[in-house]
Amino acid sequence: MEKQKRNEGFLSSRATEKEDGESWHTYHDDIASKLLLDKLKKARGLNDLELLQIVVQQCKAAGMAELKSVVRAERQMKLIEMKAQLVKVVEDKDMTAILETIDEIKKLGFDEALMQHEVIAANNVVERLRHLAELKYDILNMDRRTMSEMRSYNNPPEILQKVLQASFLLLGEDERTTSRWKVCRTFCMPSGPDGLQRKFLTFDVSKLHPEIVARCKQILDKYTVTQVQRVSAGAGTFYVWARGIIDESDKQNPGSGAEPAKSVLRQRELLELPEKRQQSLWI
Repeated sequence: MEKQKRNEGFLSSRATEKEDGESWHTYHDDIASKLLLDKLKKARGLNDLELLQIVVQQCKAAGMAELKSVVRAERQMKLIEMKAQLVKVVEDKDMTAILETIDEIKKLGFDEALMQHEVIAANNVVERLRHLAELKYDILNMDRRTMSEMRSYNNPPEILQKVLQASFLLLGEDERTTSRWKVCRTFCMPSGPDGLQRKFLTFDVSKLHPEIVARCKQILDKYTVTQVQRVSAGAGTFYVWARGIIDESDKQNPGSGAEPAKSVLRQRELLELPEKRQQSLWI
Protein backbone atom coordinates (compact mmCIF):
# COMPACT_ATOMS: atom_id res chain seq x y z
CA MET A 1 0.00 0.00 0.00
CA GLU A 2 2.79 2.34 0.96
CA LYS A 3 4.66 1.39 -2.22
CA GLN A 4 1.59 2.19 -4.30
CA LYS A 5 1.29 5.59 -2.60
CA ARG A 6 4.94 6.32 -3.25
CA ASN A 7 4.54 5.39 -6.95
CA GLU A 8 1.44 7.56 -7.24
CA GLY A 9 3.32 10.41 -5.57
CA PHE A 10 6.28 9.97 -7.90
CA LEU A 11 4.05 9.94 -10.98
CA SER A 12 2.22 13.02 -9.73
CA SER A 13 5.52 14.75 -9.10
CA ARG A 14 6.79 13.88 -12.62
CA ALA A 15 3.55 15.15 -14.15
CA THR A 16 3.91 18.40 -12.22
CA GLU A 17 7.54 18.74 -13.37
CA LYS A 18 6.46 18.12 -16.97
CA GLU A 19 3.76 20.76 -16.73
CA ASP A 20 6.20 23.17 -15.13
CA GLY A 21 8.72 22.44 -17.91
CA GLU A 22 6.16 23.05 -20.61
CA SER A 23 5.12 26.26 -18.89
CA TRP A 24 8.74 27.36 -18.72
CA HIS A 25 9.29 26.69 -22.43
CA THR A 26 6.09 28.55 -23.29
CA TYR A 27 7.14 31.43 -21.05
CA HIS A 28 10.64 31.43 -22.55
CA ASP A 29 9.25 31.42 -26.12
CA ASP A 30 6.92 34.31 -25.27
CA ILE A 31 9.81 36.31 -23.85
CA ALA A 32 12.00 35.54 -26.90
CA SER A 33 9.20 36.58 -29.28
CA LYS A 34 8.60 39.80 -27.36
CA LEU A 35 12.31 40.65 -27.47
CA LEU A 36 12.42 40.01 -31.22
CA LEU A 37 9.37 42.19 -31.81
CA ASP A 38 10.97 44.95 -29.73
CA LYS A 39 14.12 44.68 -31.87
CA LEU A 40 11.97 44.78 -34.99
CA LYS A 41 10.18 47.90 -33.78
CA LYS A 42 13.50 49.65 -33.16
CA ALA A 43 14.86 48.58 -36.55
CA ARG A 44 11.76 49.94 -38.28
CA GLY A 45 12.11 53.20 -36.39
CA LEU A 46 15.72 53.53 -37.54
CA ASN A 47 14.67 52.69 -41.13
CA ASP A 48 17.94 50.77 -41.47
CA LEU A 49 17.77 48.22 -44.30
CA GLU A 50 20.66 46.05 -43.12
CA LEU A 51 19.36 45.90 -39.55
CA LEU A 52 15.82 45.17 -40.77
CA GLN A 53 17.08 42.29 -42.91
CA ILE A 54 18.82 40.72 -39.91
CA VAL A 55 15.87 41.05 -37.50
CA VAL A 56 13.27 39.92 -40.06
CA GLN A 57 15.36 36.83 -40.75
CA GLN A 58 15.49 36.11 -37.00
CA CYS A 59 11.71 36.52 -36.78
CA LYS A 60 11.17 34.10 -39.63
CA ALA A 61 13.51 31.57 -38.04
CA ALA A 62 11.39 31.83 -34.88
CA GLY A 63 8.23 31.03 -36.84
CA MET A 64 6.90 34.58 -36.80
CA ALA A 65 6.77 35.17 -40.57
CA GLU A 66 2.98 35.58 -40.62
CA LEU A 67 2.84 38.30 -37.98
CA LYS A 68 1.62 41.65 -39.29
CA SER A 69 4.61 43.52 -37.87
CA VAL A 70 6.99 41.20 -39.75
CA VAL A 71 5.02 41.52 -43.00
CA ARG A 72 5.03 45.31 -42.63
CA ALA A 73 8.76 45.28 -41.97
CA GLU A 74 9.32 43.33 -45.20
CA ARG A 75 7.31 45.92 -47.11
CA GLN A 76 9.34 48.68 -45.46
CA MET A 77 12.52 46.92 -46.63
CA LYS A 78 11.20 46.83 -50.18
CA LEU A 79 10.33 50.52 -49.97
CA ILE A 80 13.89 51.38 -48.86
CA GLU A 81 15.31 49.26 -51.70
CA MET A 82 13.09 50.90 -54.32
CA LYS A 83 14.01 54.40 -53.14
CA ALA A 84 17.71 53.56 -53.39
CA GLN A 85 17.23 51.98 -56.81
CA LEU A 86 15.36 55.02 -58.12
CA VAL A 87 18.07 57.37 -56.86
CA LYS A 88 20.74 55.30 -58.63
CA VAL A 89 19.03 55.10 -62.03
CA VAL A 90 18.22 58.83 -61.92
CA GLU A 91 21.87 59.62 -61.11
CA ASP A 92 22.95 57.34 -63.99
CA LYS A 93 20.57 59.20 -66.34
CA ASP A 94 19.37 55.83 -67.63
CA MET A 95 15.95 56.61 -69.08
CA THR A 96 14.97 52.97 -69.69
CA ALA A 97 15.99 51.94 -66.18
CA ILE A 98 14.13 54.91 -64.67
CA LEU A 99 10.91 53.97 -66.47
CA GLU A 100 11.27 50.31 -65.46
CA THR A 101 11.85 51.28 -61.83
CA ILE A 102 8.85 53.63 -61.82
CA ASP A 103 6.72 50.82 -63.26
CA GLU A 104 7.88 48.45 -60.50
CA ILE A 105 7.14 51.10 -57.85
CA LYS A 106 3.60 51.49 -59.21
CA LYS A 107 3.04 47.72 -59.17
CA LEU A 108 4.07 47.66 -55.51
CA GLY A 109 1.67 50.51 -54.77
CA PHE A 110 4.35 52.89 -53.47
CA ASP A 111 3.71 55.70 -55.96
CA GLU A 112 0.51 57.15 -54.49
CA ALA A 113 1.75 58.31 -51.11
CA LEU A 114 5.00 56.69 -50.00
CA MET A 115 7.05 57.68 -53.06
CA GLN A 116 4.83 60.25 -54.75
CA HIS A 117 7.38 63.08 -54.76
CA GLU A 118 10.25 60.81 -55.82
CA VAL A 119 8.24 59.41 -58.74
CA ILE A 120 7.18 62.89 -59.90
CA ALA A 121 10.82 64.07 -59.79
CA ALA A 122 11.96 60.96 -61.69
CA ASN A 123 9.30 61.51 -64.36
CA ASN A 124 10.55 65.09 -64.76
CA VAL A 125 14.06 63.75 -65.32
CA VAL A 126 12.70 61.35 -67.96
CA GLU A 127 11.04 64.23 -69.80
CA ARG A 128 14.28 66.21 -69.73
CA LEU A 129 16.25 63.21 -71.00
CA ARG A 130 13.74 62.71 -73.80
CA HIS A 131 14.07 66.35 -74.77
CA LEU A 132 17.88 66.11 -74.84
CA ALA A 133 17.68 62.93 -76.89
CA GLU A 134 15.42 64.69 -79.41
CA LEU A 135 17.83 67.63 -79.66
CA LYS A 136 20.75 65.25 -80.19
CA TYR A 137 18.78 63.34 -82.82
CA ASP A 138 18.06 66.58 -84.71
CA ILE A 139 21.80 67.33 -84.89
CA LEU A 140 23.01 63.85 -85.83
CA ASN A 141 20.22 63.32 -88.36
CA MET A 142 20.42 66.73 -89.96
CA ASP A 143 19.61 66.78 -93.65
CA ARG A 144 22.79 66.27 -95.70
CA ARG A 145 21.96 69.25 -97.85
CA THR A 146 21.67 71.43 -94.75
CA MET A 147 24.98 70.20 -93.39
CA SER A 148 26.67 70.63 -96.78
CA GLU A 149 25.30 74.16 -96.99
CA MET A 150 27.02 75.06 -93.73
CA ARG A 151 30.31 73.50 -94.76
CA SER A 152 30.21 75.12 -98.21
CA TYR A 153 31.10 78.58 -96.86
CA ASN A 154 34.65 79.80 -97.32
CA ASN A 155 33.88 82.95 -95.32
CA PRO A 156 30.80 82.14 -93.23
CA PRO A 157 28.45 84.75 -91.77
CA GLU A 158 29.57 85.76 -88.29
CA ILE A 159 26.34 84.54 -86.71
CA LEU A 160 26.88 81.04 -88.15
CA GLN A 161 30.41 80.71 -86.83
CA LYS A 162 29.52 82.15 -83.42
CA VAL A 163 26.68 79.67 -82.97
CA LEU A 164 28.98 76.81 -83.93
CA GLN A 165 31.69 78.10 -81.61
CA ALA A 166 29.23 78.16 -78.71
CA SER A 167 27.99 74.66 -79.58
CA PHE A 168 31.48 73.21 -79.91
CA LEU A 169 32.52 74.87 -76.66
CA LEU A 170 29.82 72.79 -74.97
CA LEU A 171 31.21 69.76 -76.80
CA GLY A 172 34.70 70.39 -75.48
CA GLU A 173 36.49 72.70 -77.94
CA ASP A 174 37.89 76.09 -76.91
CA GLU A 175 37.09 79.25 -78.88
CA ARG A 176 40.60 79.74 -80.23
CA THR A 177 40.43 76.33 -81.90
CA THR A 178 37.04 77.01 -83.48
CA SER A 179 37.99 80.56 -84.53
CA ARG A 180 39.38 78.91 -87.67
CA TRP A 181 36.51 78.08 -89.99
CA LYS A 182 38.44 75.16 -91.45
CA VAL A 183 38.41 73.50 -88.04
CA CYS A 184 34.69 74.20 -87.56
CA ARG A 185 33.96 72.53 -90.88
CA THR A 186 35.92 69.47 -89.78
CA PHE A 187 33.92 69.28 -86.58
CA CYS A 188 30.69 69.45 -88.60
CA MET A 189 31.53 66.19 -90.36
CA PRO A 190 29.22 63.38 -89.19
CA SER A 191 32.04 60.86 -88.76
CA GLY A 192 35.80 60.86 -88.27
CA PRO A 193 38.02 61.29 -85.18
CA ASP A 194 36.75 64.85 -84.62
CA GLY A 195 33.28 64.38 -86.13
CA LEU A 196 29.90 64.90 -84.50
CA GLN A 197 29.21 61.23 -83.83
CA ARG A 198 32.31 60.86 -81.66
CA LYS A 199 31.71 64.17 -79.85
CA PHE A 200 28.14 63.29 -78.96
CA LEU A 201 29.14 59.78 -77.92
CA THR A 202 31.34 61.18 -75.15
CA PHE A 203 29.17 64.21 -74.28
CA ASP A 204 27.65 64.38 -70.79
CA VAL A 205 25.73 67.51 -69.82
CA SER A 206 26.21 66.79 -66.10
CA LYS A 207 29.98 67.21 -66.52
CA LEU A 208 29.78 70.71 -68.02
CA HIS A 209 31.47 73.37 -65.94
CA PRO A 210 29.15 76.31 -65.10
CA GLU A 211 31.74 78.80 -66.42
CA ILE A 212 31.71 77.09 -69.83
CA VAL A 213 27.91 77.10 -69.86
CA ALA A 214 27.87 80.78 -68.86
CA ARG A 215 30.22 81.65 -71.74
CA CYS A 216 28.06 79.77 -74.26
CA LYS A 217 24.99 81.57 -73.00
CA GLN A 218 26.82 84.89 -73.30
CA ILE A 219 27.59 84.19 -76.97
CA LEU A 220 24.10 82.99 -77.87
CA ASP A 221 22.25 85.75 -76.00
CA LYS A 222 23.21 88.13 -78.81
CA TYR A 223 20.93 86.29 -81.21
CA THR A 224 17.41 84.92 -81.40
CA VAL A 225 16.57 81.56 -82.95
CA THR A 226 14.75 83.38 -85.77
CA GLN A 227 17.83 85.43 -86.63
CA VAL A 228 19.98 82.31 -86.71
CA GLN A 229 17.52 80.30 -88.80
CA ARG A 230 17.33 83.09 -91.39
CA VAL A 231 21.06 82.76 -91.93
CA SER A 232 21.29 78.97 -91.80
CA ALA A 233 18.82 76.20 -91.03
CA GLY A 234 21.73 74.07 -89.82
CA ALA A 235 22.96 76.77 -87.48
CA GLY A 236 19.39 77.05 -86.19
CA THR A 237 19.46 73.35 -85.25
CA PHE A 238 22.76 73.83 -83.39
CA TYR A 239 21.36 76.93 -81.68
CA VAL A 240 18.28 75.06 -80.41
CA TRP A 241 20.46 72.17 -79.20
CA ALA A 242 22.87 74.50 -77.36
CA ARG A 243 20.00 76.39 -75.71
CA GLY A 244 18.52 73.10 -74.57
CA ILE A 245 21.84 72.01 -73.07
CA ILE A 246 22.26 75.36 -71.29
CA ASP A 247 18.75 75.07 -69.82
CA GLU A 248 19.42 71.53 -68.62
CA SER A 249 22.75 72.50 -67.08
CA ASP A 250 21.09 75.42 -65.27
CA LYS A 251 18.50 73.01 -63.82
CA GLN A 252 21.24 70.72 -62.60
CA ASN A 253 23.22 73.64 -61.13
CA PRO A 254 20.61 76.16 -59.94
CA GLY A 255 21.93 79.53 -58.85
CA SER A 256 25.56 78.75 -59.70
CA GLY A 257 26.24 82.42 -60.53
CA ALA A 258 29.34 81.40 -62.49
CA GLU A 259 31.26 84.01 -64.46
CA PRO A 260 31.70 83.27 -68.20
CA ALA A 261 35.02 81.63 -69.10
CA LYS A 262 36.13 84.19 -71.69
CA SER A 263 39.84 83.42 -71.53
CA VAL A 264 41.00 80.65 -73.86
CA LEU A 265 43.47 79.53 -71.21
CA ARG A 266 40.63 79.21 -68.70
CA GLN A 267 38.52 77.33 -71.23
CA ARG A 268 41.33 74.86 -71.90
CA GLU A 269 41.87 74.40 -68.20
CA LEU A 270 38.20 73.66 -67.57
CA LEU A 271 37.89 71.44 -70.65
CA GLU A 272 41.15 69.63 -69.75
CA LEU A 273 42.37 69.85 -73.34
CA PRO A 274 45.81 68.38 -74.13
CA GLU A 275 48.14 70.96 -75.66
CA LYS A 276 49.46 68.62 -78.36
CA ARG A 277 46.00 68.06 -79.76
CA GLN A 278 45.37 71.79 -79.93
CA GLN A 279 48.61 72.36 -81.83
CA SER A 280 47.75 69.58 -84.31
CA LEU A 281 44.43 71.22 -85.13
CA TRP A 282 46.21 74.46 -85.96
CA ILE A 283 48.69 72.98 -88.42
